Amino acid sequence: MAAALWERRDALLALLLAIAYVVEVATMAPSDTAPGPVIDGVPIAVDAARVLAVVFLLALAVRVTAPLVPLALAFPPLAIGGTTPLEASVVLLVGLALACYSAG
Repeated sequence: MAAALWERRDALLALLLAIAYVVEVATMAPSDTAPGPVIDGVPIAVDAARVLAVVFLLALAVRVTAPLVPLALAFPPLAIGGTTPLEASVVLLVGLALACYSAG
């Protein structure tokens, strides 16, 4: 049993990070007074950025066999995250560190 779990460690890690991110987002305090995030005058859908972040974290499951896939998927949510509440996400930074380590 332990050997089977060890073989699936990347998938388990990706799933745990995705769950941790969802919990982190769910426990964030909503900022009712702040206007929605805007890049060059265009409003950003924060929900779309969060979905992209979950896709990125789940892509870490293939980080050993295809290390550039999670790294490529990391850029959209992190680029949008610089102007949204996503910038405070510790889980995304851990995922980015794992993606960079795997690509290296």
